[in-house]
Parts: sequence; structure tokens; C-alpha cells
Amino acid sequence: MLRVAKKYNVGLDPLSIPITIKNELPIWFHMGSYPNLNKWNNHYYSRCLLNKHKITKVGQMAQIANRTSNNHSRSSKCQCVNCSYDRQTLNCNNPAKCQETAIAILNCLHPKWNPLIEPETTSIPPLNPQQREANIAAFLANETITFDPS
Repeated sequence: MLRVAKKYNVGLDPLSIPITIKNELPIWFHMGSYPNLNKWNNHYYSRCLLNKHKITKVGQMAQIANRTSNNHSRSSKCQCVNCSYDRQTLNCNNPAKCQETAIAILNCLHPKWNPLIEPETTSIPPLNPQQREANIAAFLANETITFDPS
């Protein structure tokens, strides 16, 4: 099925994506990414996120990117709760760098697919009564009709 989609240059382009769907998509080789995501796939800290942190989905990456702590510092010796846990339990050498890498990877996603970016709220106004009547007449005459979102 993917070969056929590629052959005919067809892709998935929904108007809006619920956050639950965004979070369940695989982060590595994401279908909604910019080409610059590929440079992160073999990066040292990306491999740490994959192998030590066991990050496979967008939601997991967003959790790492969104972690905050009052005493967090951007150094490799940070002693905040999250970094200490990562260093001791996951054997991560530099949790702060992994967090920065997680943010960079998520920023390689198109805004529509990025869970860190609020979706734009665009709405299509419904047709007015005259447009609906014109649509009915066009339908009966087997002509082109106007989309009605309501």
C-alpha cells in the first residue's frame, strides 16, 4: 500500500490531528517531518533517547522535552530529580543534552504534527441558505457543488 501511495504521490494530509493521535505516532522517521530530522536519527543523544530512554513515540519524546524542575540546569552534572533518575536508572550520561535533543527532534516535525505547538484553529463557515439551494439545484443538474462543512 505504501508503494502505491509513493508511486502516485499520495500522502496523508488531515486538516487537524487530535493530540492523542499525534502522541501515538512513531517519532523515528516520522511521516510529518522536515528532511532535517534525518540528521538527528544517528546523533549520539538520539541513540541514547532510543536505546536508554526507550523513546519510540512522539508522546514519549514530548514528555522528555517538557520535563521541568525548579533546580534543573543545562549541565551534564545537573542534580534535579529527573536528571538524577535518568543518570542512575537509565545510565544516561547527559540527561540535559537528551532533553535538548528531544526538543530539537520535535521541532523537526511540521507544526501540524508537533505536540509542542498549539494547532491553528481554522474553521470553514457553513453555507448560507441561498448557497444550499444552489447546491441542491447543482446536484439535481449533475453539476459541481460547493462543500458544506456543517
